[in-house]
Amino acid sequence: LPALKAWVEKGGVAVLSAGALGQDEYGREKDASSLLGVRRERGTLEGTVALPGREARIKGAHLATPAGASVLLKTKNGAPYLFENRVGKGRVYYFSAAPTAEVAWALLPKLLSGIERHGEVLGDDGETAPQVELQLIDRGERKLYYAVNWSLASRLARLRCHKAPGGNF
Repeated sequence: LPALKAWVEKGGVAVLSAGALGQDEYGREKDASSLLGVRRERGTLEGTVALPGREARIKGAHLATPAGASVLLKTKNGAPYLFENRVGKGRVYYFSAAPTAEVAWALLPKLLSGIERHGEVLGDDGETAPQVELQLIDRGERKLYYAVNWSLASRLARLRCHKAPGGNF
């Protein structure tokens, strides 16, 4: 927890969901409220959240209330669902229920905007390919990009590298 907090304080952005940082490696309960900016409570969170152009059902294992964090999104019945806690130069986003894929795809681009991206995987339409993860391993003069398609569909895609000679592959 101290290393994560130090990283966030320097400008890192952490996105965490229900139960994250709740126990140490030995299963002992841990208080992460200073980093998360929330107090976790027993109970079940169920409801509907409004997303751009649609609604999504959510269900979680506990409730959370602000303890320094701002509430960014509530369920239709008013229960806090998504929190933002500013820690030093960084931010911690906390979902009080694990986000479904639908919720993640709708909200993560906004939460992560402003973070420098090393590249992106584009579909045939020129838009960012959904459910494709791109990672960069940087070893100085040698760089390895790898993409993982988390969907069940195969597709052709183009890799756009923002800081590589030539730029696109």
